[in-house]
Amino acid sequence: MNGFGRRAAARSRALAAQSLTVALISWASVGRAQTAQTTPAAQPTQGEPDLATRRMLIEQAQQARSSGDHRVALERAEQAMRIQLTPSLRLFIAQTLGSLGRPADALTQAEACVREAERDAALPNRDALLTSCRQILDESRPAIATLTVEVRGAVPRDATIVAGSRSVAAALVGVPIAINPGRLTVVARAVGFATIERSIELARGERRSIELSFEPVVAPSALAPRPNPSTPPVDARPRTTAAKPFPIGPVVTLSIGGASLVASAVTFALRNGAISPCPIESDRFVCADARAANALIAAANSAETLNTITNITLVTGGVLLAGGAAWLVVDRLRPGERAPVTVAPSASNAQLGLVAGGQF
Repeated sequence: MNGFGRRAAARSRALAAQSLTVALISWASVGRAQTAQTTPAAQPTQGEPDLATRRMLIEQAQQARSSGDHRVALERAEQAMRIQLTPSLRLFIAQTLGSLGRPADALTQAEACVREAERDAALPNRDALLTSCRQILDESRPAIATLTVEVRGAVPRDATIVAGSRSVAAALVGVPIAINPGRLTVVARAVGFATIERSIELARGERRSIELSFEPVVAPSALAPRPNPSTPPVDARPRTTAAKPFPIGPVVTLSIGGASLVASAVTFALRNGAISPCPIESDRFVCADARAANALIAAANSAETLNTITNITLVTGGVLLAGGAAWLVVDRLRPGERAPVTVAPSASNAQLGLVAGGQF
């Protein structure tokens, strides 16, 4: 037989299988309808399958497959399957999955069809149904790809592994599973572990293995080094290179020195402005009476006191100004930090005052 003859024979077998499937589904639906009609007391109650809706969905699936729209045919058949599942409907779904290039899924449905048909000895057209389902098994096995998911180390208890449209249970880890050929993504997740995503391309009939490794996710706090109790704590405050605060010691010294010079000028002016009660004649004081003489003596003593204060404040002011200026220059040139100076009121023995603390 030439190639044209073989293709024609294959098309004939496919059309015959599809016709047989339609006939099997129709016979099953007619049988259930006749059973319902011959039972007078049979009335639909809540919880029973909606057979009328199921028949309508099956008819839509058959029409969609006849027009070549296998995706819609599969969608309607799966909706009917959720109402009531039969081996004949599994056969229809397996054939549709094969047309969509999903031989692994078609193999799963065909295997279930064979199991269910073998258990039900009273199934209408059971032999024809078994023959069609076994034929799909024979056609699907060479077309599938095989993937083995290996996990390095232990599998986390709550791990979920999905390979394409297949869920890989823990019992299937390390076991070859049937996969539809083509590009697929293997995704593995577990609480406390990083998500794994691997893409793989599988050809028809290819056998591949993929190895996964669950890596625990480390919390950021766990990465920080733990302090050693034997070592003193380290000051974590950021250190800056900003200029040191202006020192209060030299400022106070300069202020006192300036005040001393001002006081010296005031006492000098007071000394020179002292008025004598006795006039001067021939470089000598001439007092009219004893009272004037006593006033002259008091004025002389006051002038002497003011002169002494003037000299002391003048020398003190000069020394303080020079010392404060030198202190300020040395402080600006010396590197390092300085403890802040604090000034607070103080009371002791019924006396009030100010206390200054820190580094001047």
